[in-house]
Amino acid sequence: MLKKKVNFVAYYLTNFEILYLKKDLQKDLQKVLKETFGYSAFRLGQEEIITSILEGNDTNVIMPTGGGKSLCYQVPAILSEGCAIVVSPLISLMQDQVNALVQKGIGAAIINSTIEFSQINYILDNLSVNRIKLLYIAPERLKSHSFLKRLKEIDISFIAVDEAHCVSEWGHDFRPSYRKIADIFNIIGEKAVIALTATATKEVADDIEKSLYMDNPVRFVRGFDRKNLNLSVIKCEDGRKEKDQNLLNIVNSTKDGSIIIYCGSRKRVEECRQFLNENNIDSEHYHAGLTAIIRKNVQDRFINGKTNIIIATNAFGMGIDKSDVRKVIHYDMPITMEAYYQEAGRAGRDGKQSDCILLYSNKDLQLQHFFCKVKHPSYGDLKMVFQTIEEFAGNKNEYITENIVFDIVNSNNIKHYSIDKIISLLDQEGLIQRRSLSSGIFISLLEEKPRIREYYNNLDADRQEALRAIMQSLPSNAFYEKTKLDLNKIRIDYGISEKKLKVYLRDFALSGIIEYKQNELDNVLYSIKNSEMALIRDIAKEQDARRENSYIKLYSMIQYCETIECKRNYILDYFGDKEYSDRCDRCSSCKSNLHEQKDAEKVLVLELLILNYISLNKQLLIWNNVVSNFSKSSKINSMISNKDAIYSKKMVNMAITNLFRKMIVDSEERFETPLKLTEFGKIILKII
Repeated sequence: MLKKKVNFVAYYLTNFEILYLKKDLQKDLQKVLKETFGYSAFRLGQEEIITSILEGNDTNVIMPTGGGKSLCYQVPAILSEGCAIVVSPLISLMQDQVNALVQKGIGAAIINSTIEFSQINYILDNLSVNRIKLLYIAPERLKSHSFLKRLKEIDISFIAVDEAHCVSEWGHDFRPSYRKIADIFNIIGEKAVIALTATATKEVADDIEKSLYMDNPVRFVRGFDRKNLNLSVIKCEDGRKEKDQNLLNIVNSTKDGSIIIYCGSRKRVEECRQFLNENNIDSEHYHAGLTAIIRKNVQDRFINGKTNIIIATNAFGMGIDKSDVRKVIHYDMPITMEAYYQEAGRAGRDGKQSDCILLYSNKDLQLQHFFCKVKHPSYGDLKMVFQTIEEFAGNKNEYITENIVFDIVNSNNIKHYSIDKIISLLDQEGLIQRRSLSSGIFISLLEEKPRIREYYNNLDADRQEALRAIMQSLPSNAFYEKTKLDLNKIRIDYGISEKKLKVYLRDFALSGIIEYKQNELDNVLYSIKNSEMALIRDIAKEQDARRENSYIKLYSMIQYCETIECKRNYILDYFGDKEYSDRCDRCSSCKSNLHEQKDAEKVLVLELLILNYISLNKQLLIWNNVVSNFSKSSKINSMISNKDAIYSKKMVNMAITNLFRKMIVDSEERFETPLKLTEFGKIILKII
């Protein structure tokens, strides 16, 4: 799809007049920046990005967490005719931004599933008379034909797509709903597109531009070099014990500001909090297993400075703008560089010196390999689960159970943690269909009575009746734990159908009033819809490609942890930000001594030589063959790398051990049987 990007006015202006207009624009930018947002100067890259947008260019902005992306579309929205549409998946963050803009006197609004139909019409009426400069919406809103029809009547300045990496299948957080965003142009016509993300490699950035039909886009990769962040990786050979001691030392040495500690699992979050508490260090924890009200309270206490240390999974942090985070500690290695730098970037937003520390051990590698396999199952596992369900279903092609995972585990040699993902894929692709047979709904109240009463008073009559029915049907402990809702009582006593009630429950949940879960351990019907093995092969082929991509990202993360090159430069290279000329002299690599660096570099080079050597010999070499050949003769080295070198047995043993540790090579009996490349190893060999 082609979109007009030519600034026709410029064709009729002299160079002098264009220069004059640019000076005028700079004055306008500085005025909005100072008077509206209270800043005296733009951050690195912001002004040139804003200028590109105001010139009508499709603009792809890749700027890390804390770099000031929001300002890049808010300022041009204020200075442009019409309204900017901002697409974002983060409802709470959108609401925060709208509130902040309204307080500054800027017309802004949000439309999401919690907004009443009458309110949506009111917002759209205000849009049509140019009272709103920024309209925030979730991508799912673009599925509404009535909404798009109204949007067609509105003067739109540009479309801003936040968290744009969600568009790309090769991004770290792909969301299918984002693929539909570009369809909007078939309804509203040609508009400039601004894509914004904190996490995109060159491949992902290319995919964003292609998927959003961006025409000759201007790409900005800016701000990744945050000079106040000190990057460190601490290798913990002794695993948990060494990690705990390092964690304790780091926390005890922090005299001011706050600390975020990221862990790879809920269990690890709980363990870290217990460890700190045992050492008389106050902290709070945050993960998706806690109720929404608990998570909200923990987050509020952290933002308001009542809690200085928070231990969390990656569920915490999106949209958090706390300026005094002095340390971000990763207790476990993240699976991608994108995830790591997004989380690490929450440190030092006030510009003061802050530390980003990653505690790295062999267990981290095992955990992340596990996640890659579970998230992207193989053809064998897909086939096994499907055929098991098919066998359970028999001639009727239907199977009823309370716990299908338990049933499948008892019938096959497959790990339970893979089954949920596989069933979701089979359901999503139309091979099976899941349908609940009973209507058990478990509900807990997230707000105290005064807040619920305030919310109730702002509802329409139907929703007031539904909320009153729910409140009167629940026991008092619903404020503290999940309680089963009596649907029959509500239907008989209040005349509210189950279908309508579920619509209202969803609204109440999105507003943060309740939390509910449907059909906990209730019967589910599984129907066989398609038995074509070819379709399973297609699913597996796509999962293989995704698993390969996740392995490549994992390898980049491992390289970051183990490289002796400047950590800052490694990150800038990864994201394509070339604005550096030398080492940072602040990271753990730059601070290591020269002798350590040279030894580490030799081992890393040797690992790649050995990997290539095993492959060339068709994986028929045992451990001692490799040690003997590399430590005795330069012949194999020149064959592989055109370099003559002889390595000590100690160094060769260390390199092979590292390949096992990284799960790049394996063998049935480590010293007795041939060394084989793992699936991960074969992928790494292709990219090095």
